[in-house]
Amino acid sequence: MNFSKVYAYCENSASNASYSFIHYVQYPIVGLQLQQYGVIKNTNYRLNFTIAQGTAPQFRVLVNGAQVNYTYNQQNNLIQTSLFNGQSSSMNFTVEIYAWNYLSSVYLANIFSIVSLIVNPQIRASTTSTNFPGPIFFEYTMESGSDLQISFSFGDTLVDNPVQCQYNGNYPTNIWSSCSGTNHTFAIPGTITVIVAFSNAISTVYKFLNVTLSTSVNPIQVATTLQLPSIQCSAGYVDNRAIASFVIQAANATVKPSSNAQVLIIPDAINYPTVTQGPFQLTLDYFSVPATTTNGLNVIYSSIGKSIQKIISISFIFFSLGNYTAIFQVSNSIDSTNLSCVVQVLPILQQVYYSIIPLNWPLNDPTSFQASVYIGDPNPGPITFTWDFGDGTNISSPRTGKKISIDSIYTNLFYL
Repeated sequence: MNFSKVYAYCENSASNASYSFIHYVQYPIVGLQLQQYGVIKNTNYRLNFTIAQGTAPQFRVLVNGAQVNYTYNQQNNLIQTSLFNGQSSSMNFTVEIYAWNYLSSVYLANIFSIVSLIVNPQIRASTTSTNFPGPIFFEYTMESGSDLQISFSFGDTLVDNPVQCQYNGNYPTNIWSSCSGTNHTFAIPGTITVIVAFSNAISTVYKFLNVTLSTSVNPIQVATTLQLPSIQCSAGYVDNRAIASFVIQAANATVKPSSNAQVLIIPDAINYPTVTQGPFQLTLDYFSVPATTTNGLNVIYSSIGKSIQKIISISFIFFSLGNYTAIFQVSNSIDSTNLSCVVQVLPILQQVYYSIIPLNWPLNDPTSFQASVYIGDPNPGPITFTWDFGDGTNISSPRTGKKISIDSIYTNLFYL
């Protein structure tokens, strides 16, 4: 506690007087909380409260409405009641504490429980493997435990929304029970980990169970991430090579196909029909619309052979222009399918630079301006330049060549 001594002295022609007092600096009470919410049966115990801060606090502690004795440890800000005898049966107490000082007052109420320790909780499912979407029925049991909350998290949604139920009193040994809502229909297929939390006032125990929801590999389709008009699969030819990045996805927004599937890939089925890569695990993100692959590989062709690297999409690298037929053989425990895609390797523009001189000039000024474009790509292919001058005037100019530099396009347009 901080304090200051204050002195006052007054005088006039007739008399004088002095006065002094002590001004105490106090902190309000904050952070009052109960440190534990229960004990095991037949265990002697005390109730422990703490505060984060508070100068010269006073307290009043009630258990089921009856006031109880306590001690206060100022060094640790700990309020501790006298010792209570252990109880042989499960029960709940209403615990209240009032705290106050010169600046503030605080009230807190909690439930304190005498419970049995949670011992050997178990979960089971009506089946661990079935067709999507189920349902699958889940149950639980344990050797002992009391005043329980059981929480089922099914792992099939982006935001966890567990199914919960309460069991009051002592749980009967090794009796199987269920909660309302544990006959669960799953939102996504695949192998899913179901997590069940068993909690009471003194502990929480987690149990895990994997279940598999299977779907047909169909309907799925393949495309490249580079999308050009009227072309399903394409790759840009840049720096004397082309990378075709593929995605495999559901054929529409509602289906969730290809659970626990694998893919065998023939990168160039026409020229090298026996050259395959894989099989590789095919994982779809069922939370995206439509469901789309989240993993894949790179197959790099070079003069010294092939190198493979797993990435987030399926990619092939081609070293010449033309068409290549890629085949994807997708299968799981239910069925299989072959997807084919003709990859059109085309030149695309990557390094395009331009300048306009000058950028500003007076309105109606007849002075010409210069617009220049430089193509830095080594293999750009046929190119058409379309100039849009912003006043409704458009000029198209086709050009071809490995490297193209246009640095003398002049106009005499008047902007009105």
